Amino acid sequence: MRLLSLDLERYGPFTDRRIAFRPDARLHVVLGANEAGKTSALAAVTDLLFGFGERSRFAFVHDLSQLRVAAEVVASDGRRLIFRRRKKRKQALVTLDEAPLPDDALAPFLGGLTREVFCRAFGLDSAALRGGAEEMLDAEGEVGASLFAAASGLRGYRALQAGLEAEAAGIFAPRAAKDRTFYQALGRFEEARRAIRQGELRSGDWRDLNAEIEEAGRRLDAIRDERARLGAERARLTRLKRVGPPIQAIDALAAQLAAAPGAEGPEPADAWIAAL
Repeated sequence: MRLLSLDLERYGPFTDRRIAFRPDARLHVVLGANEAGKTSALAAVTDLLFGFGERSRFAFVHDLSQLRVAAEVVASDGRRLIFRRRKKRKQALVTLDEAPLPDDALAPFLGGLTREVFCRAFGLDSAALRGGAEEMLDAEGEVGASLFAAASGLRGYRALQAGLEAEAAGIFAPRAAKDRTFYQALGRFEEARRAIRQGELRSGDWRDLNAEIEEAGRRLDAIRDERARLGAERARLTRLKRVGPPIQAIDALAAQLAAAPGAEGPEPADAWIAAL
């Protein structure tokens, strides 16, 4: 991303001050006497790209709520954006006509660059340069580390590197150790995998379960058939039990009639029942 223009509308000591940059220039040098506003302009670029903080040391002319910075930027693929940044919690990015822009309108131009990295790598001031020189002196002859520290303004590089190496050693090493977090996590993973294997249902178990279900279904059908047969038999016996006493009475009466002198005996009750 390249700046084509910077409009310091209300920022630091500036009011409606515009800085235009040649789009074909490979390098721009901004000169100014002490207290001319070079640091304010550099801070304005940072706030323009990443937003105003809750407090600002550049609100000594204009109230904090009135700070405004505008610019025109161009991306590496040629896309351009003209916008203004206001000190607002919502809709801080607008066009020059005050039409709201999405909060992530600058994302394609920044390419993932954060405020911290921008300040350390691009927004260098005299304090950061002096810190980089001190880092070069403390780098103990490591040219790569010293040049990195001087160029980026990141101090404490060697201490940071040592801390990262110690942290990495605590996480992993070629030889397994119980105190290293990688092998602790690996142990938990293996234990969980064993538990999954013990609890998983194999294809053979699945077939056996299906066979048991089918056999249980066949037994259930047989039980239902037997229950229906027994129900029919019980109904028959119930009917016989109900008609038994009347049949016995009929048989007794028929026997009396048959025993009477000169009487023709009626047919036995069994014959009636058979006829029916």
